[in-house]
Amino acid sequence: MNARNASPNRINGTTYNIILASGRVGQGLSFTSSLSYYQLYGFPVLGISNHPYSISLWIQRTSTGGATLVHVSAQSDGGGWCTDFLGFSSSGQIVGGSYDGFITEVVGPVVSTNVWTHVVTTFSTKNGVRLYVNGSLIDSTGATTYLASGTINTVTLGNPRAAGCATKSIIEGTFYGYLDEFRLYSRELSTADVITLANP
Repeated sequence: MNARNASPNRINGTTYNIILASGRVGQGLSFTSSLSYYQLYGFPVLGISNHPYSISLWIQRTSTGGATLVHVSAQSDGGGWCTDFLGFSSSGQIVGGSYDGFITEVVGPVVSTNVWTHVVTTFSTKNGVRLYVNGSLIDSTGATTYLASGTINTVTLGNPRAAGCATKSIIEGTFYGYLDEFRLYSRELSTADVITLANP
């Protein structure tokens, strides 16, 4: 089915094997199949090197281990220039990452299953990658750069759709559970911004 997000940009999304379900705020998306994904195209900011960005979403896992939450790619099939900006390590730790020719990342705590958790990752050249969980700053990489694709990017939620992309601690694979309130910002959110998002 097709879906339209609620942002001012009105970017169209495409879903596959997704079920509408109760979310953390209103309706959310349920990922129950190994082929499930929610994909959006039209993000020029993520294609600009060193441009700040922030990603926010609510997650509820129904499985453990590694998985992809937010996959960014130059191609709609998940390939080309591609990496996971949010996902899980093999032990179920939440990881926020970026790319500067290599993966730069912050590895956070293990996320419990069947509980709504708010996650934010931000990037700026001053602070590097930051990871927040439920409104609390987990850690930061410190100053770093972002080497982007140079093109308008596709964002795929819950599934990388391609193998062999740049990765480090995140184990590429299908996310099983629920996602809600995905937001992408063309700036680095402040701690106050994150706290507001984590307390709707």
